[in-house]
Amino acid sequence: MQNGRVFANNTAVDHGKSNTAFSQVVRQQPASLTGVQAVLRHPDVMAGNNLYSVIWDYSGNRLYLASGVLPAAKSPYRELPLFATE
Repeated sequence: MQNGRVFANNTAVDHGKSNTAFSQVVRQQPASLTGVQAVLRHPDVMAGNNLYSVIWDYSGNRLYLASGVLPAAKSPYRELPLFATE
């Protein structure tokens, strides 16, 4: 976790303690929805075979989901409620 953000990558590398392409791209982007989308769409990060791309915004109670085409991160993100509120 850094600057209010948590990123996950499905590799065995500890990106927080290393200077991988992934960690460099994360640090270059602002802590905002557009910044996270830019990270997920960056050529050094984006998986060409991903079926969906998800951004969880716990503080804003929102989930952003891109899906439907490959690579999904290039698709528009749909905004959905994360948790039901009363």
